[in-house]
Amino acid sequence: MTDYKRLKRLAAAATPGEWGFDSYCRVLAAAVPDEDKIVAEVPVEKGHGDTAHGIHRNNGLYIAAASPSVVLGMIAKIEAQQAELEALRAKSERATGFLESFIYEAHKGYVGDMPT
Repeated sequence: MTDYKRLKRLAAAATPGEWGFDSYCRVLAAAVPDEDKIVAEVPVEKGHGDTAHGIHRNNGLYIAAASPSVVLGMIAKIEAQQAELEALRAKSERATGFLESFIYEAHKGYVGDMPT
């Protein structure tokens, strides 16, 4: 099970807003001043100058896509689904109990197929 509390705390403390990835290997926050825009930098592969290629580019794109708002939104959806699942389980258990009681009461008056 994922530690959602820790992940929520980390996401809330990170640079807010949407993130993007530029060709200079930087993950940037869109809604912050220019001097604070850089969220992270990924390594540059040798022979490619200042631009990210291959796995480094893919990592940068992934980091940018997993911005705090995205992570918090996913966690909120998971928590809502977990709450809904628990409510459905409780409802199912109540319905099962009702049906078991109904079947027991319905069969109390019968011996085999004949009413008593």
